[in-house]
Order: sequence, then structure tokens, then C-alpha cells
Amino acid sequence: RIIYCNYGMVIFICTLNEGIMVVSHEYFKFILKAEDERVLYESGLIPPGKAVTEVKLSERIPAGEHPLFIEIKTYSLQDKETPMNGGLIETKLIGVE
Repeated sequence: RIIYCNYGMVIFICTLNEGIMVVSHEYFKFILKAEDERVLYESGLIPPGKAVTEVKLSERIPAGEHPLFIEIKTYSLQDKETPMNGGLIETKLIGVE
């Protein structure tokens, strides 16, 4: 599954094989959450032009489709701490045995 979103100047692509690629003027952080708000994965700060190429979830996912929420947070290039904009994507996580 490919997730492609365009938030103004911010474009990112997420595929299972290639990771999460950031093309922007900000630092990004991605947080994957289950339907009950459990955090399954949280990236560190990702600089512009870099990608998350490996995601290790915090728990085993049972077989089947599960709601997944990808929270995106952005931070200033100047100090890496000042929050900028963000977003939330709802998709599905497919667990396989």
C-alpha cells in the first residue's frame, strides 16, 4: 500500500519497502497509533531529504486488518524544538501470520 499526501509544500511517500521519505523545509516526526491510541512506533526527528527505512513496531500485530493512525509532527529547522504544523492520516495496518 502506498500512502501519498500533499500538505501544501510538504510531500511524503510511505511504502512498506522504501520507508517514509520527507521532502520539506522542516524536521518531521511520525507516530503510528492503534485505534485505542497505543503508540506502535515513534520515529526520531527526520531531517529534510531523509527517510525512515525501517519501522519496528512495539508489539506483535494479530493477523487481519486493523485501523492505524499516522500522526505527523513538524519542527523548525532553526532549533528542532519549535512545533510547526502537523497532520493525522487514517489507514489500515495488515497483520500477517
